[in-house]
Amino acid sequence: MKLGRVSVLQAFVANGGVRNAFKAATYLASWGAVYRHYRRAPTVEEYCEFWKQSRATTYRESLAFSKCSPDLSVEQVWRSLPSAVRRSSDRSALIADVASAKWVRS
Repeated sequence: MKLGRVSVLQAFVANGGVRNAFKAATYLASWGAVYRHYRRAPTVEEYCEFWKQSRATTYRESLAFSKCSPDLSVEQVWRSLPSAVRRSSDRSALIADVASAKWVRS
């Protein structure tokens, strides 16, 4: 795959495979919603409480993200997305917008 502007999902698939890419994109979008809510990077406990999910599920999601974006933190990737994407209103729209967002990755 050419370097440059590709979608987040394309970059994630190239790094971690299809299954991990979908989990990673969902985690990124979900993490972003919590980030917006708290106006800062959430703790694991805050993320779990916000989405009413277990630490194990959160761990699996974050592991998939790490495989798909091994050199960048979730906060770095989130902040690198266009601001219009980061403002999506509901979780489903946010996941779709994040996965399809063009991402400059060198």
